Amino acid sequence: MNRYYITLLLVFYFHCINAQVKRSFLYKGTSIDFLAQNNRMQDNFSLPGMKSFIIIGNSSKSLFEIYSADKLRKLPISGMNDYACFYYIKDTYLLNDTTIADFLNGFVKQNYESDYIDRNSVNLVWQTNNDSIPNYVFTKHDTIIYSKSILNDSDSISDRSYNFSTPEQIWVKSKSSANNKRYHVPSLLEIEEKERETLRKKELNKMNEKNGNIYFQFTNGLNYINKESKTDIDSSMALDFTKYKTIWNINIGYSFTPRLFTAIDFAFIYTGEQKNINGITFNNNGGITVSGSGYGGAMIRYGLGMGWRPYSRNRLDILLILTAGQLTAKAGGGSVTRTIGGSGNSNSTEINQKNEQTNYYNLSTGINYRLNSSFNFTGNIQYNLSKLKQPIGSVNAFTGLSINGGFGFTIPTKKKNN
Repeated sequence: MNRYYITLLLVFYFHCINAQVKRSFLYKGTSIDFLAQNNRMQDNFSLPGMKSFIIIGNSSKSLFEIYSADKLRKLPISGMNDYACFYYIKDTYLLNDTTIADFLNGFVKQNYESDYIDRNSVNLVWQTNNDSIPNYVFTKHDTIIYSKSILNDSDSISDRSYNFSTPEQIWVKSKSSANNKRYHVPSLLEIEEKERETLRKKELNKMNEKNGNIYFQFTNGLNYINKESKTDIDSSMALDFTKYKTIWNINIGYSFTPRLFTAIDFAFIYTGEQKNINGITFNNNGGITVSGSGYGGAMIRYGLGMGWRPYSRNRLDILLILTAGQLTAKAGGGSVTRTIGGSGNSNSTEINQKNEQTNYYNLSTGINYRLNSSFNFTGNIQYNLSKLKQPIGSVNAFTGLSINGGFGFTIPTKKKNN
């Protein structure tokens, strides 16, 4: 048991000591990894206005070796003015005479936007124990970096062609930057407002991406016709539309603003063909009489309308759609009696067919959950309002509610901006 607790303590200790954050900086198409840490709170960069140190190590070392060799972050702090962020990066061919200023400018800008460091106190520290550092390191980027230092690994002062510094000397030098205010240091309220504005712009960009999209949705569900729409069973057909609950839907739309879109609605109910043998009779004259019945029917509707997205964020859209169009109901059924043999063959057929058309109005509210930019799961609740002139299939209307689910996909018609 003691061994278990010791292991936990060791894990916690190394996490606290080495809880650096790995990040990447993209410069001219090249991704460069670096480590970030601060001396205030592990993995927490939420305090604005901290000074910073960009520590560049030998390219032959790993980032962890450069991080472990640094003693600046381990110096004792006496107050908020000593809080600092540390960024560890390898020496790279991009840090040359022509690009070093632009490289460091972009690097500082990225870390300012993520950590809100004090750009008046950005200190460059070259971690090495030799004098091979080129002269341009100290002649470029004067408006970007406040102080430049060479940190000797052995903490000793060198009398070579460059002046080497100890961690304590670099730390004292960085404190004097408070007198040089070139950049505004934002407050917490300013940072929160900026983050809200960034989120608003991000959501607006996502909404604008919907402009010009064509979407297709395929759903099926349960359809319930209101009780008030049911009539007596039509004995001539024996068809009852209220018993058939499955409805199929196809929806097509075009987004012409982030919120508004046109909609094409298509739906149908199909009962299938039902055939029954009602009886077989053996006649006295040696003949056989067979009687049977059957029926079938379908409801088809199609229309146009408008849709509105009252809510669209992350992967979720909420939709409201109103459509109107034409509804057609068809039904047929009857009976057949056939006699074979005996005194002769005979047929008796009684078939009835009906066809009704009317206008309909459909209100739908639904949600889309996007799996990616092209595919989504969708669900909706629809209320359909229609009234037939004459009853058909034991109903005088297809007014009622349906609950549907399915999938959809989106096709962009405009080239998106990067």
